[in-house]
Amino acid sequence: MKSLALFIFLLFSLTTFSQKTTVKILDFNTKKPIEKAHVFFIHETIYTNLNGEFTFDLKGKESIDFSVSHLKYKTISVTYKETDKHFVIYLKEKLETLDGFNINANKKLQNVINFKKLEDLPRGVYSFASVLNKNKIYVFGGDITFFHDQNREALSELSSSNETEIMKFLTKPKFSNFTKYIGDLQTYNLTDGKWNIVKDKVIKRAYNNAISYKDTVYLIGGKKLSKKKTREFLANDIELVALKDLSITKDQTNPHQAVDFGAVLFDDKILVFGGSTKQLKNGKVYFSDDIHLYDIKTGYWYLLTKMPKGKEVTGIVFKDKLYFFGGYNKKNLTDIESFNLKTGKWKKEGNLFKAMKNPAITKDKDFIYLNENGKLITFEPKTRELKEFNIDLNLNDAKMHFFNEKLYLLGGYHYINEYRKYPSNGFFIIEVSEFFKTKPIKTKVL
Repeated sequence: MKSLALFIFLLFSLTTFSQKTTVKILDFNTKKPIEKAHVFFIHETIYTNLNGEFTFDLKGKESIDFSVSHLKYKTISVTYKETDKHFVIYLKEKLETLDGFNINANKKLQNVINFKKLEDLPRGVYSFASVLNKNKIYVFGGDITFFHDQNREALSELSSSNETEIMKFLTKPKFSNFTKYIGDLQTYNLTDGKWNIVKDKVIKRAYNNAISYKDTVYLIGGKKLSKKKTREFLANDIELVALKDLSITKDQTNPHQAVDFGAVLFDDKILVFGGSTKQLKNGKVYFSDDIHLYDIKTGYWYLLTKMPKGKEVTGIVFKDKLYFFGGYNKKNLTDIESFNLKTGKWKKEGNLFKAMKNPAITKDKDFIYLNENGKLITFEPKTRELKEFNIDLNLNDAKMHFFNEKLYLLGGYHYINEYRKYPSNGFFIIEVSEFFKTKPIKTKVL
């Protein structure tokens, strides 16, 4: 009898103090569930699942306040009461008021995207290749050159000096910029938050690309140095890195030898495009307009098509389109272009707010993200809306990955001033929810 009384008491206690509640979030027009909507409570943020549901505990309270955000929908504030049953929240894509809910339209937004610093890379590097595979980020090779244009810097400082002082400086011995590429493999485990480095694992090269396919990484293109480090050569070898044991095999049939080119995976195909292929002594640069396709299953290369204009460029596949953002051909570019991989049609989508040479790029299910020199860009292909945000990270030639509602930004180089740049070992995390809390500095629909 005492046992029965204790059981009833415990059952009552559990229902009283652990009031788990499930709420569903749906699209107002389609009535379809909204996955990965952000639900903000006072002390935590949770996300909806594939069915648009999230669960929370009232913890004995009669009501609880929270807000719901998603980059495609209007943010709303909600008060859930203990007496509410079968609670469903509907979000509208347009800027309209939802009946029955109070939309906090006057909420003050921050001016800059916040970020957190994670453990530094073992070696600072830029213009490297990187992939995300499962729960690990892999960094292959790259450039670790510290660049200092002493003559230009000094002439700027000596602009008001006499001819004797200027000549005295010009004849003094100076520090030389020794170009150096590395072949290190740096790996970050997203589970335990630790870096690991294996030195000289791959070919010492930079300005190359990496594609992750199942448990293999393809290292393609870029350039390497001669043994005396006096000349640069385009890297012909394709390295296939088996992630299970880090063994490497090589393939020397790369028809797309270039630097600062783009590379993406589409189905079982690797597409490589653009880049620069040659630089003459007079400074003239030759740019590629080729798009090559490598069929992983057959091992054959094909020339797929030509770009409208040769250039160094970065790109990403979103659904059936290959998008190109910015790039370089004699100057930094603002173009946003797309190539439909099903129909073969090109389209000029519009222009960036500001030219971007080689932005770090990644995507989630709804958005494409770009980062370069203190600017974070979001582009939603469905609505064609482009937004620009400020972030206090002035990085160039970095890489960015999306994982579990977070952006991971790593490496790149900093400018100390216009005459000096050095490789960064910085590693940063940006919550996607930051875009809901931050006011864009520019926005437009293409």
